Amino acid sequence: MEEIEKWDHLEDAGLAEEPISADRVEALANAIRETMDTGQRLAALIPDVSDVPELADESVPILGMNFRVPKNYLVDKMFNQTYADPKDLGEIIARGFADGEERKIIDELRSLQGGLLDPSAQAIIDRINTLEDEAQHYILLTPYGGLMDIGGWYSAEFRDALARVTHIESAVLDREAILFDRRTTLASSRGPEEKEGLTPVGETSIALGVFEDVLGGDQPQVRVETGEYFVVWPGEAPRVFRFGVAQTVEQEPGGGNPDADSVG
Repeated sequence: MEEIEKWDHLEDAGLAEEPISADRVEALANAIRETMDTGQRLAALIPDVSDVPELADESVPILGMNFRVPKNYLVDKMFNQTYADPKDLGEIIARGFADGEERKIIDELRSLQGGLLDPSAQAIIDRINTLEDEAQHYILLTPYGGLMDIGGWYSAEFRDALARVTHIESAVLDREAILFDRRTTLASSRGPEEKEGLTPVGETSIALGVFEDVLGGDQPQVRVETGEYFVVWPGEAPRVFRFGVAQTVEQEPGGGNPDADSVG
């Protein structure tokens, strides 16, 4: 046991002295970018404008993460026989931001339409049918696995209706579906947070920074901070239909930044 403890101590000492790898930081950034570009990101389907009107709520404009990870993720040499791939970390960060964006968007959609329609597949089918050719411009948000109406949810008729709109499953929703016109219901402004130490990740709206200012702890760690300026507000002609029971979404403070929403 003494020899093992001595070996662990030497490994941690070596890890503490090992420099942060630029290649590994780049791999982390690339994983964030690639994951954000994969699949259908709801925020990317909302009109993005540069001028934010006075009616927009800018009280908490930053979505952010600020957390510690083992230094193993961001050094080239392997210590303590620990495998830590920065790509895995980047994927987790990107999914957290996508969920955070969805929370803001869904909160805004709920504020635009308080009335609720029947939470059934048939009610959604009927509403999509009334839209006729306009349905191609609508987004349908549903929980993963569908609503309570399981029988209708997997019917051929419902599958046909889904093909006429943009369908996105969201972890934010529970027993609720939302159908809205993506052209005129909402508008948004988004971009990398402008803060010392943070660098934009490619063409995404996320900024990234890696810091060695972590004190204490049993093992060497680094701090990863990410931030996105993201504001959403009602569009010029909102058209929203809600099905089911609205759920209250609670948000945690943003990782030590008083102007940030925590996204994961």
